[in-house]
Amino acid sequence: LKSFCASLATYGGVGLFHLAGVTPEAGVTPEAGGMRLPEEHVQIKRLEIEQALTGMSDAADGEVDFVSLGCPHLSIMEIGRIAELLRGETIKRTFWITTARVTKQIADRMGYTQIIEASGAVIAADTCCVVAPIRGRFKAMATDSAKACYYAFSKNRFKTRLLPFEQVIAEALR
Repeated sequence: LKSFCASLATYGGVGLFHLAGVTPEAGVTPEAGGMRLPEEHVQIKRLEIEQALTGMSDAADGEVDFVSLGCPHLSIMEIGRIAELLRGETIKRTFWITTARVTKQIADRMGYTQIIEASGAVIAADTCCVVAPIRGRFKAMATDSAKACYYAFSKNRFKTRLLPFEQVIAEALR
């Protein structure tokens, strides 16, 4: 949901949305004393999702030189998973992990930061690759974030590979 919300705000002018079965008030009807139902319903089909995912991945296999997770910022559970997958490993590409300062402090105390940094990856707090001065430093980025793909191309002219979370980590190791 975190990634979906960040991506929706990045790609479109959506100020507010409700997901049936997820947003608590999404099912409240005017008859039940709730809010007015939306005038427009949008149903997204699997083919449309697959086309969007394909459209965000234009980097060829082996072309990625920058790997990024944390746009939007990672949770402590996600950082823990990265530490688990990187323990004893050495990354082969530049790998940035971004999170909120308080989450980074928790990761420091839990030993995750030490494991991640021992692999060669970097954890940055209170920033992300969207605002970092990286234009011209890399050619292609692997990420799990549609938001990061959007900004990688529009701000930095990078090619992108949109991959599932664990495949992004695998990309940093290959």
